[in-house]
Amino acid sequence: MNEGEETAKSLNFCQRLNVAVYVGCALEYLHHLCEAPIVHCDLKPSNILLDDEMVGHIGDFGLAKFITSDIQNSTSSLSSFLGLRGTIGYAPQEYGLGCNVTTYGDVYSYSILLLEMFTGRRPTDEMFKENLNLHNFVKIALPNRVAEITDPTFLQESFKGETVMNNTFNESSQKHNRLLRSLNSIFEIGISCSFELPTERMNQANVVAEFCSVRDKLLPTQSLRTRAADAVLITIIFDWELPGALYSVLQTIPPLERNREKKKRSSFPLAADQICKKVRFSQNQLSGPFPPSISNASNLIALQVDGNKFSGKISLFQKLEKLRKLNIGDNLLGSQGANDLNFLCSLTSATSLEIVVINDNSFGGILPECISNLSTPMTFFYMEGNNMVGRIPAGFGNLINLEGLVVGENQLSGSIPSVIGRFQKLKYFAVNINSISGSIPTSLGNLKMLIKLYLNDNNLQGETPPSLGKCENLIFFLDLSNNNLSGSIPSQIVGLSSLFIGLYLFSNRLTGVLPIEVGNSRNLGELDVSQNMLSSVIPNDLGNCMRFEVLLMRGYFFNGSIPSSLSSLREQAELNLEFPMNKYVIFIRRLINFCYVEIILNRPLIILGRKTRWWN
Repeated sequence: MNEGEETAKSLNFCQRLNVAVYVGCALEYLHHLCEAPIVHCDLKPSNILLDDEMVGHIGDFGLAKFITSDIQNSTSSLSSFLGLRGTIGYAPQEYGLGCNVTTYGDVYSYSILLLEMFTGRRPTDEMFKENLNLHNFVKIALPNRVAEITDPTFLQESFKGETVMNNTFNESSQKHNRLLRSLNSIFEIGISCSFELPTERMNQANVVAEFCSVRDKLLPTQSLRTRAADAVLITIIFDWELPGALYSVLQTIPPLERNREKKKRSSFPLAADQICKKVRFSQNQLSGPFPPSISNASNLIALQVDGNKFSGKISLFQKLEKLRKLNIGDNLLGSQGANDLNFLCSLTSATSLEIVVINDNSFGGILPECISNLSTPMTFFYMEGNNMVGRIPAGFGNLINLEGLVVGENQLSGSIPSVIGRFQKLKYFAVNINSISGSIPTSLGNLKMLIKLYLNDNNLQGETPPSLGKCENLIFFLDLSNNNLSGSIPSQIVGLSSLFIGLYLFSNRLTGVLPIEVGNSRNLGELDVSQNMLSSVIPNDLGNCMRFEVLLMRGYFFNGSIPSSLSSLREQAELNLEFPMNKYVIFIRRLINFCYVEIILNRPLIILGRKTRWWN
């Protein structure tokens, strides 16, 4: 990218994705793995250097600055001596106002770089005038118009040797759909990192985790990057002997990720105690019990062994006092036993711990109360897809810096602790597909930075709290479906102007009418209020939602006429409505150009097109 615009344009999709991951990892190191965090202050395409193997490196540290914890935690303090830092278009707005530099400034610059890489449009493009910028340009295109904003120079590229897109955009192509889903995820990351307020942006460590997840699902297995390092690293992996003399060499070895290594591991070399700071064996086929001796690596900062076949119980981690990131997700760990999660208590000695990922294993038992004693800097707790039982501990309320709490797809019961409302930085909260009961706490309305909220597929009861309408940054998903919620739909929720992907309220016991405030959700892509007990008329204001891609209202028995305003919805929209027979003739004429229309009368069924549902 440092060789000019033509070089950047010549990169295919896979290369750009890898560059994004490499640069993201470099930023994560600068922000979270150095003894004193370093802010680059001028991240832009010309400062990204590509080597012969298309590995991205960050260059030009002329404006870089070491920061202390007090500066990092203050995003509003003014600095009179810094002057303007960064480059127009890539520098965050707060730098122009004279605010102190923070790692969140680099996150913003990284997001703009990211959006530019995949849209092909510079932030200073002439099309960006008045209120339209690169952030908004991408935001209004999600989720179903991704192909329209993606850089066309690689839409014709081959993916695994086959064409993934053609001029007709063949919707039946499985690889085409997989690429679009990946692009959707990439753009979501870019949007989440480019909010105007610094504290609303994602933590760079979480950004890397999200990006690696996108890459791992999409790209084929990669080989090790450097031949000289390969020989040393392969020897290490097969023999588990790390002589102290190799220390300087080890610092240059890339992580052993996605190489499908199949060896069984049962021990960790003693020499590693003095050497290893980061262990990354993600996305291989390593099997056998989790090596208990890894707990001796007292200098370990990051341990990532996700995507393997490790099994059995987890050893205790008391000696890993410097650990900041633990990712053991997507393995075969745990025995569904009552004491499977006791190892979490040993993490209380890691006073700088930020990320814990244990998803998609077989951990059973209850979440221990010791969670309340985990480090205050904890930002991300990902425990989805296990066999955990019991209640969500109220002790989570002590982790006031959490940005992500994901405990879906378990067997948790009890109610949602009201202390969750203390998480002023929380962006992702998911307790879906459990057996959670009780009411939705009104305190969730305090989560002003929330981006995604999943409470679906539980046994939640009572009325939907209007306070959820205060979550003004809830832009991606609000899913309350498949519960036992009753009462009316709060106007504050359907009128959330920030939502632009999906609002799901289906399969509850909601009554009353669809509030006219739904017309305020002008950017909403999907609305599903099916299988409730709603009645009365469809509000005419529904036609204001010009970005509707999916409108599902089955089980909605209404009276009155069909609003003529619905005929102004996008031609690509999917409509699924249920209404009395004497109302359908004129309405069908109005919708004749729509892509999918499913109209259900009281008894007869008329279907125009084939119903397809987009899932996140």
